[in-house]
Amino acid sequence: MAKLIIDTSCSKIRLALSFDGHVFTYESDEKNIQAEQLALKLDSLLKKHHCLFSQIKTIYCVVGPGSFTGIRVAIAFVKGLVLEQNIKVVAVTNFALYLAQFKEQFELCGKAEIFINCGKNRAEFFHQIIEKDSGKISEAKIVSHSEIDHVNSGNLIISDFYTDNLRQKEKFYYIEDNKLKVERILALNEQILNSQFEPLYIRSTYVKQ
Repeated sequence: MAKLIIDTSCSKIRLALSFDGHVFTYESDEKNIQAEQLALKLDSLLKKHHCLFSQIKTIYCVVGPGSFTGIRVAIAFVKGLVLEQNIKVVAVTNFALYLAQFKEQFELCGKAEIFINCGKNRAEFFHQIIEKDSGKISEAKIVSHSEIDHVNSGNLIISDFYTDNLRQKEKFYYIEDNKLKVERILALNEQILNSQFEPLYIRSTYVKQ
């Protein structure tokens, strides 16, 4: 039985295959090739490791937040793949991916606040709070630098960027590169994984206006 993870929410294609007791990963060198190359790269990964598509029983797909185009490509691609197939699809947010890399710290703390940079030259950040015991997940939103200053110091804080305020927090963890650490993702409580296979688009208030 094989499990597959697909992530095109950033500018690159990231794939991970858990098969035959091993984990195999792929990350594209080129950027913004999701629509043209996703099917080819997946086919190449499966052939390289002698895994048949019929052996895949679960597909984990990253649904955002991130690149609008990349997210749409992955979701449409996966929906096409599993059509009339007995394959379970699990939606995974980038918040869950970040959290997976600090699972031990999360187990101890019980509550995490996760911040993801919206993009270069922007002063806004994706934010979500996740609780371990209850499985409660706050609504994902966009916050500003000023709002970050009021982060609860008692929570586990995971972020892919620095601010002076965050660095002063005792339980702050910086995540430099969000690699697909398959074993950690698969170990997450499924309550923390997004149950709806829909794109997680988060727009700032000025866009809505």
